[in-house]
Amino acid sequence: MHDRHWRDLGDELTTTQHDHHEAVLFAMHTHVGRDNCLEMIAVRGTATRVPRNADALLGT
Repeated sequence: MHDRHWRDLGDELTTTQHDHHEAVLFAMHTHVGRDNCLEMIAVRGTATRVPRNADALLGT
């Protein structure tokens, strides 16, 4: 969840998802109230790779 005024986040998430295209199944952006948005990214992979990819995505 993030404040909708964080303008660069969308571009950063898109770049990171492309960097990990082999693991990202889909992404979804939804509005949660007036000033908050929720980003959800579904990933696939082994029990070893998923946490590494999640760490990379969360580091954005």
